[in-house]
Amino acid sequence: WYVQATYTIPGVGTKLGASYGESTLDGNSIDNFNDNENSMWTIGAYHPITRHLNLVAEYSNVERDVDNVGAGNSKAKAKTISLGAILFF
Repeated sequence: WYVQATYTIPGVGTKLGASYGESTLDGNSIDNFNDNENSMWTIGAYHPITRHLNLVAEYSNVERDVDNVGAGNSKAKAKTISLGAILFF
């Protein structure tokens, strides 16, 4: 599942946004895991330079939890900063 919300600052045009999502993958008899759970949240700012060009800044946090068959749980985390531009055409 995934949820997202944004708010545009009046007069400035900058859009602020936040999102959160989770996914689950159930293993079967062929896989080497029982369950694989992933979650991610992101916050971002999107500023229009022109009608077709936006500057973008985002921060994301990802977590993964895997229940391995016979080997216990393993966890992974990642924190990411993204800077760039979006060109609409």
